[in-house]
Amino acid sequence: MASLSIDLSISWENHDEFQRLLKNVDETQKAYQKALQELFEFKSDIQVVSGVKKGDYKTHE
Repeated sequence: MASLSIDLSISWENHDEFQRLLKNVDETQKAYQKALQELFEFKSDIQVVSGVKKGDYKTHE
């Protein structure tokens, strides 16, 4: 997994912007975790039917 390193110098002038960025990072991380959870819980409704003769088939999930 890639690693990201950021050097920041925070002054009073950019403190609000930094807080906004941290909030965006937190929201993005929560959305990513939610998407991973939904992907983990995903169950496909697709079924594949195969057979050699008409009426003689097997269902594969």
